[in-house]
Amino acid sequence: YTYHDSRLINNEFFVVTCNNLNNVINELDNAYYDNCINPNGVITMYKYNLDTKELNKVEVITSYSALLYASENNFYIVSTNYANRYYSFISIIDYDLNPVGSVKVEGNILNQFSMDEHNNYLRVVSIDRNKGPLNVNQISIFSLETLERVGYLNEGIGLEGHTVRSVRYDEDTCYVVTYMNKDPLYEIDLTDVTNPKIVSIYESPGYSTYLHTFVINNQKY
Repeated sequence: YTYHDSRLINNEFFVVTCNNLNNVINELDNAYYDNCINPNGVITMYKYNLDTKELNKVEVITSYSALLYASENNFYIVSTNYANRYYSFISIIDYDLNPVGSVKVEGNILNQFSMDEHNNYLRVVSIDRNKGPLNVNQISIFSLETLERVGYLNEGIGLEGHTVRSVRYDEDTCYVVTYMNKDPLYEIDLTDVTNPKIVSIYESPGYSTYLHTFVINNQKY
C-alpha cells in the first residue's frame, strides 16, 4: 500500500493509501465502487482513534490515484481515469467511514482547494483539455442530497489555452487564477447554484498558485 494523505480531526487520525486492484482483489470485503470506468486501483481510508486505539477502514474500488479534501462533514476522495474519456471521480465518505455516494466531473482536479462544500452543495473546479481552448476550465455544482449536478459553467474561465493554477472559495464566491502568460483572477458568483456566473476579472503578470482571503479594517481582500 502506498501512502497518499492524512488528516487529524479532533482525536481521530485518518490515513489514505492506494494499491493496485489486482494486488488486493481477493482480500476485499464489502468495498465501495465509485462507478469509475475500468477501475484499476483501491483507495483505503483508515480511521484510528487516539483515545480508544480502535482502528476502522473503508475501501473504494476506483483508479490508482488519490486527492483528499476534508469538509466539516465529509471526506472527498478524488481519483482520475483515462479510459474512454478523461474524468475525475469523487467518492464522498462521512467521518464514520460510511460511503455517501460519488459524482464525476470532466477533466482533472488541481488540488484540494479546487473543491468546497457549502450549504449542502459540493462545488468543484476542474480542467478538461478535451474541450475547446476557451472551454478548458469549468466549475460544477452538485447537490449533496441527490448527487446530481445542478449548476455548471465552462465558458470564460481563462483566456485561450489558459489552465487553472489556484482556486479559493469564500461562501458564495469562487476565485480562480488561470495562466499561460498573464494571470487573470476570476471572481465567480455562486449564489444561484444553478447559474454560476463570472462577475469580475483582474489581470497581472505571472500567476498565483495559492489564494487566501483576509480582512483589514472590516474590508475583505
